[in-house]
Amino acid sequence: MQDSKTISGSIVHITDGAEADARELLVDINPVQSGSGTPSPSNVRPITGWDDVSVYVSPTNDIADATTTTTTLPSTTYGGTIDLVSGVLTVTHGIRALDGTEQYADYWNLSTTNRIGVYIPNSRNTEYTNFWCSHYGTYAFTALANNGIAKAQSTNLAYVIKDSANCLSVNGYKAYVAEQYANGTPITLVYELATPTTAQLTGQQIELLRDCYVWADAGDITLTYETELLDGRFRKIKVNDNSIIAPNNFELEREDVYTAEYTTCTGKLIADKIGWKYADTTMQWDTLPDDMLAILTGTTGAFTLKFTDSDGSHTENVIRLGVRNTATRFTDDFGNALWRNIELEVSFTNVH
Repeated sequence: MQDSKTISGSIVHITDGAEADARELLVDINPVQSGSGTPSPSNVRPITGWDDVSVYVSPTNDIADATTTTTTLPSTTYGGTIDLVSGVLTVTHGIRALDGTEQYADYWNLSTTNRIGVYIPNSRNTEYTNFWCSHYGTYAFTALANNGIAKAQSTNLAYVIKDSANCLSVNGYKAYVAEQYANGTPITLVYELATPTTAQLTGQQIELLRDCYVWADAGDITLTYETELLDGRFRKIKVNDNSIIAPNNFELEREDVYTAEYTTCTGKLIADKIGWKYADTTMQWDTLPDDMLAILTGTTGAFTLKFTDSDGSHTENVIRLGVRNTATRFTDDFGNALWRNIELEVSFTNVH
């Protein structure tokens, strides 16, 4: 009895949320390169990873009023995904700072192509372009240009570097790599792992608004959320922070609140208006799942009721006046226990 949507992007905008926790929030983790432009030996762009990932939920697309949820990663991560709801971290990329001790080789006629191959253990052994380098632009192998790096087409672990100024001999290039490492500016490669690894972290509850913006600091997101259907059938309310389906035709009336009432000598009633409150009402449901009815019947005396009204989200203190226990239990075609004809009388106590 729920509906959901999945949306993706660097920032996603929800306009039909059910004010429930996100079902899934997958964040792409991509490394960060400082500086700008294509990396080259004369335009070194250092690479950093992520020690934690934060997601932001804002009604206005402004970080100043956003609710922030942060998950700490077990180690610095340079590429992968994390589902912040389930806590599953998938690491797809590793990092290597070259120091000149790696295995290097002439790659197809060094004297005329200025290409040297470096072998990176535990890296993907087929061609791909989803990698980063601090000193060279990344290319497909067939498009490799000067001051560039590409994954070799063959099924080996070679990354091919073309550098006309430094790739003059294998030993000469190894010396150049060692010099960069000693100077604190190592040639750094973020590469795709041969086999991704996973880790189970603690999942997070990420509460969404009916209308809100959601984004993460580490990369694009894919969000699956519960929707509020336009016909109102499966809108959600929260009873003591527990989500249940909204009552039938859930549109509350407001009434003025007065104080200092007195009657004049002519019989006229006079009072000071001090605000408004929601009118006492009887909430009715045609059908509720067994677990949601248990939330209602578990309320005693005062409780909180959270819902969306025409002017936004409200959290109200209410008093349960009574439950009309004429509900009838039945089982649907999928074996779910449901109840028909539920009524709950409530009185609102907040004055606005």
